[in-house]
Amino acid sequence: MAKYPTKIALVCIAAVLVSFKAYPADWIYVVSDGDNLWNLSKKYLGSAVDWHKVQKVNQLPDPHWIRPGTRLRIPLEWIESNSIPAKVRSLAGKSYLTRRDGATEELLAGSLLYLGDRLQTTSAASATIEFADGSTLTLNGGSELSLDHLSAYGETGMVDSRLRLLKGRAETRVTPANGPGSRFEIHTSSAISAVRGTEYRIAFIEGSQTSNVEVTGGAVDVSDTAVTENKLVGKGFGTVVQAGRPPLPPKALLPGPIFDALPDKIDRLGWPVSWTPVDGAQSYKVQLADAPEFETIRWQRISERPRFRLPDLPDGRYYLRVRAIDELGLEGLDSLADLTQDARPQPPVPLQPADAAVFLERAPKLSWSRSLEASTYRLQIAKDPDFEQLILDERPMRDLDFTEATTAQLGVWYWRVASLAEDGEQGPFGAVRQFNVKPIPAEPVAETSTDDKAMTITWRAGGIGETYRVQIAEDRKFEHLLLDDRLTEAKLTIEFIADDNRFFRVQAIDSDGDRSAWSAVQEIPPLPDKSWKVFLGSVLIMVLIAL
Repeated sequence: MAKYPTKIALVCIAAVLVSFKAYPADWIYVVSDGDNLWNLSKKYLGSAVDWHKVQKVNQLPDPHWIRPGTRLRIPLEWIESNSIPAKVRSLAGKSYLTRRDGATEELLAGSLLYLGDRLQTTSAASATIEFADGSTLTLNGGSELSLDHLSAYGETGMVDSRLRLLKGRAETRVTPANGPGSRFEIHTSSAISAVRGTEYRIAFIEGSQTSNVEVTGGAVDVSDTAVTENKLVGKGFGTVVQAGRPPLPPKALLPGPIFDALPDKIDRLGWPVSWTPVDGAQSYKVQLADAPEFETIRWQRISERPRFRLPDLPDGRYYLRVRAIDELGLEGLDSLADLTQDARPQPPVPLQPADAAVFLERAPKLSWSRSLEASTYRLQIAKDPDFEQLILDERPMRDLDFTEATTAQLGVWYWRVASLAEDGEQGPFGAVRQFNVKPIPAEPVAETSTDDKAMTITWRAGGIGETYRVQIAEDRKFEHLLLDDRLTEAKLTIEFIADDNRFFRVQAIDSDGDRSAWSAVQEIPPLPDKSWKVFLGSVLIMVLIAL
């Protein structure tokens, strides 16, 4: 009994293959009220075709009146065909267009594309093309596409688009066929993919002369260029075609990865994103876009591990797409997430006092670096590390230090600083520090050093095993480095120097060596000028000696 379903399935697949390749010769038109052979011929037929031919093929007794709902058969070759351009719907990065006559120009949104044109995307670019029937193709970075055939059958809605992917990768959304003349094909040097309404991806790897086809909706008929063998590849499957060989049997695409928890708002540059490893995955493709349709790709990379760090992008909302890649190079099903980054302007780094410093019945002076992304600052001081018991919330502040008599009260205090941009937008708060004000004891005790000879720079720590590369330079472009070191803790103690400011930045590095973007540049002030104290001390010593 099990044999019969198998045979039925084979017959169905064969029928679909025939529908892909045979392309029936007749277009069927359903007559509406008011239609007659004269107006139909004028609207749809070429000038060389007489309406009498339509009457004869359809055996119509009266050319003046046709019953509404009648299905007329019109041979496809009789319908007027005309060249029709595609257009660039959206793009990101730089791409170029070579016209049929050899002229080259930069590709622009809205550009019309004609038969014989060729598109080239740079490695960090992408472009989405829209065809006359609404089908779209997104050309990934480092790709090249030739428009071999662009035509439409008059006003029938049937569009014939045949393209050649010379290198790289493309992703398509093909509008369902509107008749026998509807066609959408992508050719490479090793394969032909034909569809009549679906979503799929195709890649051509020049060095190996190999084509990969991955179907995410509907079905795609895939053959070698000699059409010696066809494979119908359904949704969730892919195939590989090497030059001179038939397509491999369809293989199930790897499932989409499952993301680890993501915060509602990302407030730190270089945030690490991770997911559960996918069985059978050799690597992962990671893409970021400004819209969920991914028509233009803002950033992408191949990751060998199930994680990556967000690139240095402006604050805003982004859409994340990750796929697992198997041993054949087939890219799997998508996992999608949306991210909101609000990490700018980046906060300053606290300088003094050192974290957990102790003061005896006196208020400390709080100081921080000058963030080059900030116009002013917001300072908060609280009685708890969650800043629910605020005793001060000061903004905007232009100074880089603060002393408040209130903080001379006994107890543990917590403080943090955020940057404010010129337009008033606030960035995230920086690292939290605490200080402890204690009563003066009967017996002498040593306070934590709070002199102006050294300071400790701290920043927010990352995950377990994360290290930090820190740089200090004489200039804000970091061309003249004074320090370039790798630390295991999120803090650095340095001595003040006189006269000149210095500039500081930090980069996080995870246990696999993956690096974040550099932090905002922070300006470190010089040693406070105390020459007057030295001079006064010298005078007093001389007076004492004279006495």
